[in-house]
Amino acid sequence: MEREQKYKFFLTDFPFEKLDIERKVLEERGFRAEFDQSWCETPEEVIASAGNPEVLLVHHAPITREVIEALPGLKVIGRYGTGYDVVDVEAAGEMGVYVVNAPDYCVEEVSTHVIGLLISLVRKIGYLHNFIMTEKWESEEDFRRAGRISRLKGKRLGLIGFGRIGQRVAVKARALGLEVVVYKRRRNQELALDFGIEYAGLEELLRKSDYVSLHVPLNAETEYLLGEREFSLMKPGALLVNTSRGRIIREEDLVAALKEEEIAGAALDVFASEPLEKGHPLLGFDGKKMVLTPHSAFYSQEAEVEVRRSVLEAAIELLLGRKPDNLVNQVNQES
Repeated sequence: MEREQKYKFFLTDFPFEKLDIERKVLEERGFRAEFDQSWCETPEEVIASAGNPEVLLVHHAPITREVIEALPGLKVIGRYGTGYDVVDVEAAGEMGVYVVNAPDYCVEEVSTHVIGLLISLVRKIGYLHNFIMTEKWESEEDFRRAGRISRLKGKRLGLIGFGRIGQRVAVKARALGLEVVVYKRRRNQELALDFGIEYAGLEELLRKSDYVSLHVPLNAETEYLLGEREFSLMKPGALLVNTSRGRIIREEDLVAALKEEEIAGAALDVFASEPLEKGHPLLGFDGKKMVLTPHSAFYSQEAEVEVRRSVLEAAIELLLGRKPDNLVNQVNQES
């Protein structure tokens, strides 16, 4: 049975082809809502286009304090993704607006992508593939063109951050024979016992790890967490993997560290500015030192359905006066 009240949902930068999944969720719940959308890349464009919806569904559009203030009827902001750094969560809470995300939806995808990037870099798969495709393979010794290729088993993987994705990476890494060490601001001894992992300070982790993978959200504490000094602490043969957020790394310092052979290589799925501009310094390395993917670690067909259902279901629950598990913030009830 359909509910009498009809809500307005506005999609700021809807990244999917059709609204079929969203409409199906509404139909299953007997929930009345209308969708409106416009491609918005700035706060000003959101304010000009949104009208006064109860729900904003957001991909990358910045939802600032000014946006929230301009939409007096707003009740829920739903972020299509795990991170929510595009939303001013503090302002939302002050103005009585809930923020929801999809924290579980791509754990399997990203953790698998991390392992895939690491294996590709260690085994020089990208470089060797390009060699066969673009050059003449003449000798059984041509594989040596890739340079040093080492064994994974017995090496140490340092995880900076140990949330859902980091924990799945640890499980998959240990299955490959890797030792795991973790840097986490708040240590959890039960997790350490459950996963058989070792905690270390950030500097210690960087010094002792053969491979380092980033799994922290982007915020004031983590922005440019790794720069010139941190790269200088790493082993000369160390490899870096980042599927988290681009600005956790100071990219110009990473480029310098690779050129000066302070570290041996990097595999990146995220960047400070996306897409990468033509001629970007990160594009100046071959597959021996660099593996790049276009912010695709999160994706699978199953994950796309999951993120869309999760965010929409959470928004509906909040409009009905119930709090879902994927609620990001607390709100000022007097707003």
